[in-house]
Amino acid sequence: MNQGWLPRLVKAAGTALLLGHGFVFGLGNLHPQFTIKHVLPTEMDQIAGIGGIDLLPNGDGAICTWGGSQKSAGEVWIVPGLAGGSPGTPTRIATGLREPLGLKTVGNDFYVMEKSHIEKYTGSGTTWTHSTLWSLPTAWYSDSQWHHFSFNLVTRDNAFWFTTGTAYDYDPKDPLQRGALIKVPLTGGGFTQFARGLRNTNGVGMGPDDQFFVPENQGHWKPADALYHIPTKNIPVTGRFFGFRTEANNACGTTPPAVDGTSCPNDPEYPPAVWIPYGGFSNSPTRPILLKAGAYAGQMISGDVFHGGTLRYFLEKVNGEYQGAVFAMMTAGAGGINFGINQFLYTPTGSLLVAGIGGGTCGLGGSGNWNWNGTCRGLDLLTPTEKSPFEPLAIRSIPGGFDVEFTQPANAAAGLKANWQVKTTVYTPVLKYGEDAETTDNNVTVDVSSVALSADGKHAQLQLASLLTKRMYAITFNNVTSATGEQPYTNVGYYTLNGVGPATAIGRAARSAATARAKVEFGRVSLELPFRSFHVGLFRLDGRLVTEASGHAPGTLRSGALAPGVYLLSGIADGMAVSEKVRVE
Repeated sequence: MNQGWLPRLVKAAGTALLLGHGFVFGLGNLHPQFTIKHVLPTEMDQIAGIGGIDLLPNGDGAICTWGGSQKSAGEVWIVPGLAGGSPGTPTRIATGLREPLGLKTVGNDFYVMEKSHIEKYTGSGTTWTHSTLWSLPTAWYSDSQWHHFSFNLVTRDNAFWFTTGTAYDYDPKDPLQRGALIKVPLTGGGFTQFARGLRNTNGVGMGPDDQFFVPENQGHWKPADALYHIPTKNIPVTGRFFGFRTEANNACGTTPPAVDGTSCPNDPEYPPAVWIPYGGFSNSPTRPILLKAGAYAGQMISGDVFHGGTLRYFLEKVNGEYQGAVFAMMTAGAGGINFGINQFLYTPTGSLLVAGIGGGTCGLGGSGNWNWNGTCRGLDLLTPTEKSPFEPLAIRSIPGGFDVEFTQPANAAAGLKANWQVKTTVYTPVLKYGEDAETTDNNVTVDVSSVALSADGKHAQLQLASLLTKRMYAITFNNVTSATGEQPYTNVGYYTLNGVGPATAIGRAARSAATARAKVEFGRVSLELPFRSFHVGLFRLDGRLVTEASGHAPGTLRSGALAPGVYLLSGIADGMAVSEKVRVE
């Protein structure tokens, strides 16, 4: 498999009317969106990787350490004041855990996901007791199988959720519940399965619309890394099937698939929301997190154990299913995050804690590519800035091609088709580890027929000579800067086209906004937003934000009491830039 790609105002009584990849330039070790602080206490500078982390209600941190492959050497630490970014002296409260890879706070208690069970911790300060809440059934857990991981621990719907790993040396008789998303009630008891055919997804992330997304690791039946959406409603009894074939986990057993998905019509394989190129771009992606604020709000990021960097994902819904693009965001190294990333965690102030892990080094066992640069631990704090470099913000599917949105207006060169390159790759799974069953359809150039640059320079709409689904498109631009001359931070994105999105002609969102109505009562604005996706804010004319709203279905933006005057509605709606004025009387 080839890895080398890449206005005017109208007033009315009581209302306001709105009218209307290869990294050519090199990524930075620290994205301008963040500043960084290293916060791992010196008392923990020899820990065996961070398997899971969460914050207690009082701002203390609870951390479990992995301990190493096939070892019962995991630990639990309490770190005072971690939420504030200046941790106090930590206390180790438990030892001898079996490969814990998840930790979640529920009220004043916290729970640790060990390889074989969920352990409950009750107490405060440095005094805690613990007991087993729930254990994996012996029918689908083998302690001797070093790859039978239990990943992450998140809560939703009054339950815990985690993913399970499959055997490293492919075993067609692996139980149905390996490579799965599992739900366990907060009180323990039984379990429910919500996905099949995952290989080794390191954790669960909550993405847009409070949906589950998991990062897949390349291997048997998986020719590349991927990000899957895992729905939990309107699915088969044990969940959708995602392609890792065993005798027990799908209706057609180990029969190789057809790329068009027709080889097993009664139990189809669902494609990734995003294929992630394997090799120089990604190796071992980890649990993703949804960004809450800033230019990239509503997108997800994830780390990578081997590369140590960060990937960024834009997702959209097309024909009822999620698909989208992946971009490189940060590399590892001096001035940035100097370890393989296992988990991101928000603090109450909106900063991100970044927890590191590594295997195949530090005497921890496991595979030699389970670490970045020989590191096995780390803990950093990323604090958001208001800076966003010139780069692709999003790629959206449109009939005949793609709409590429920039973080800043681009110069006129972005409207020249000679400055764009598009290549496609079709991934055809096969049993052999990490291989593609067919390589002649990898890295194939597709001619760009035309490019239209929006008047504000924020969108370039590409029409292609050919547009086929069920493949990944590498979309690259060259010789393009921002309108102010800033070079791109990155110039490539990889979009997975499972279905073709609706037309989003340049200027459509602004015309749609002209039909939106904002009720103004007692100085409060209530603005109906009739868009299929949006992220907009209401600003004072001096640029100060009043309120903001985002969503993936029609919604409403509401403000508190406002002083009379003119305000600006600005943002993105239906993939297009919106900038409209609102008068409050």
